[in-house]
This record gives sequence, C-alpha cells and structure tokens, in this order.
Amino acid sequence: MLVRSLSGVVAAAALALAAAPVQAAPEVFAHRGGPYIRGKPVFPENTLPAFGLAALQGDPLEFDIKLTADRVPVVIHDATLDRTTNCTGRVADKTLAELRKCKADVIGVPESGLPVRAVADPSVGVPTLSQVTSLARRTRARIVPEIKNYPTDSDYDPTPAFAAAAVDGVALSEIAAERIIFQSFTTDNLDVVKSRLPGAGTSLLALQSGNDAAIPLAVARGYDWVSPQWPVDSAYVAAAHAGGRRVVPFTIDTAPAMATAAATGADALITNDPTRARLSVAAGFPRVDAPVASATSSKVRVGRGEAAVKVRCNSIRTQTCVGNLVLAVGHRVVGSAQYEITGGRAQAIPVGVRSRARGKGSATASTYDERGRRARARTSITLT
Repeated sequence: MLVRSLSGVVAAAALALAAAPVQAAPEVFAHRGGPYIRGKPVFPENTLPAFGLAALQGDPLEFDIKLTADRVPVVIHDATLDRTTNCTGRVADKTLAELRKCKADVIGVPESGLPVRAVADPSVGVPTLSQVTSLARRTRARIVPEIKNYPTDSDYDPTPAFAAAAVDGVALSEIAAERIIFQSFTTDNLDVVKSRLPGAGTSLLALQSGNDAAIPLAVARGYDWVSPQWPVDSAYVAAAHAGGRRVVPFTIDTAPAMATAAATGADALITNDPTRARLSVAAGFPRVDAPVASATSSKVRVGRGEAAVKVRCNSIRTQTCVGNLVLAVGHRVVGSAQYEITGGRAQAIPVGVRSRARGKGSATASTYDERGRRARARTSITLT
C-alpha cells in the first residue's frame, strides 16, 4: 500500500497511463554481474567473467564499491571477505597487494536463495573498480555502482570521504556521466554524487519498510530513480512516474516475478539472472558475432602447482570472451580456471594444477555467447 499523501498522485497517473502506449520491455540490470544463467550458477558474484557476459548481453553492470586499506576502490559487496572468497577479515584492513591474493571460492550469490556451488580451483580475484570500468568502457556497457558505505557496516565512514573516493574512481574511467547510475540507501552518498559528478544518474535504494517513503524523498532530493525492494505494484510505479522518477525494483530472480515486474510498468529490474530475465520480459538479445576463445599453448610448464596457459579471444575488441579453461591429462581433469579476455587479444591464464600433473593432455576453452550458450575449443598440450 502507498502512503495517503500519494493517493491523489496515483489517481492522476492512472488516468494518464490509460491512454499511454504499451510499455516497452524493462531494462535488465545485472546484479553483481548477473552470475546465473537460466537458474544455474556460472560465475562468482562481482567478478570480471560475470561482468563480461552481462556486457555481451547489453546489460547495465550493477556492482558494489568498497575501499582497501590503501584507499583503492574495489568491487565487492561485503565489508568482509569471508562470504565470497578464500580470505577472511575486512576489506578495509587489507592493502590492494594483499587483496590480490584473495580468490573467489563460491559460484553464484550465497544467501540469495539461489543455488550455489564451490569453486574447484580458485582463479578469479576481487576486481578493482578500475578493472570493471575499463571493461565497461571497452564494451560500451552502462554501469550502476552502489556506494557501500552505511552505518551498519564495520568499515563505515561518517564523513563524505568514502563516497568521494568511489565517485572519483568512477570519474577517472571517463565513462560518460549519462551512462552511469549511482545507487545508495542513504542520501548522504547520493548527494556526494550530485556534487562531484553532475550529470550522473542517481537511484535511491529502499528496503520493503522504506519503499513508500522513497518516492517523495527521491522527488524532494532530485534523484532520478527509485529502487524499491520487490515486490511493488503498478500503483507504486505509477506514483513514481507521476513524480518524474523511474523505477527499478530489486532483486528479481524468478520468471513469474520478472513478468509481473514488467506488467507493473517498471522501467528496469535488477536480477542475478539477466539471461532468464531477458527471456521472461521479451527484452531480446543483441545480435553479435559469437566470441570464441581457444588455447594457443602447445607446451605448458608446471611449477609450484600452477600452469599458465595462453588463451586467445577471437572476436572484435569491443566484445569479451568469458568462460572456463579446463586442463586434462588423459581423461583426468587436473585443473580449471575462469577467464575474461578482451576481444582480439591473448592472455596467459593461471591454472592451479593438482597432483604434480605431467604428460600429454588437452586444454579446453569454453566460451559463453550473449544468450549464455557455450562453445568449446580443445587444444592438445603437453604439461612439463
């Protein structure tokens, strides 16, 4: 239910909408990169491979910003590393150099209610904000960063410094301001955005208990979007539209809920499963040449339990190859890794190798296309 003060606005909006054209399919924002494909966990959350597939689909990249001990903006949701990586402790207590040793140890989004699975061979690290914005700039993806500085966080900074560091980090990417939408649950963070990066979009997040208050607050403060916790109804969306605000509810992961969100007239939705969302709301997929990756190494030296296999992305530069690399000796898998590689380039992918593996085998590079379908390319290699 909406607050009484909005009832008149809703009535006026309903009359206007009665004569309005059919609502276009909502945009699909890839929550933490959108690490699911049609219900299956494929990538760790907030990692470059997940962002790479979302960019290929044309989805705005939704992600979270935290700061390291040396004040480097990095992309991770929690104040601590425990839930999503093989490290423990606060992000704010580690330098960037120390953080680089931390790898994702779960695929999917723990605590989302969706299935997750363990990472057999941790290979994907916590990306810096610069890495994510570089990918977005190259692939021409829009970005939707959340400034994760809240009083409930153990690393909370009551001054504007945290938000300023996050906004300035995004500004350094030189992504056009109109292609950026900053999110936050607090007005303090969004007001820093408005003062330091005019022209960037702003979105006020709200939990269910605060959904009703979000619309008048966004109107009063001049924020462009309201992002209520799902569910909301068409009256809520109509009220926001009457106030000149756009609506992007979060986090919607089932096909029926996605279809319902589209029927409310929401402008966008935030989801962990962008592929399913595009199918459910008839958003369609961009027509792109399917990127294919292949291993180019024939001999690979194994040292200290790790091998570096060169993989090439056979695509144009504005695309990206994302997928899995699997090493096998005979029929035995000895190591695997995930990757994100710029189109037209080759990159050495570090793979943890088990059991001192040696001998003739294969390297299989699996690459996802914009619909989440996989193509595989197998190369014969010798591990020495």
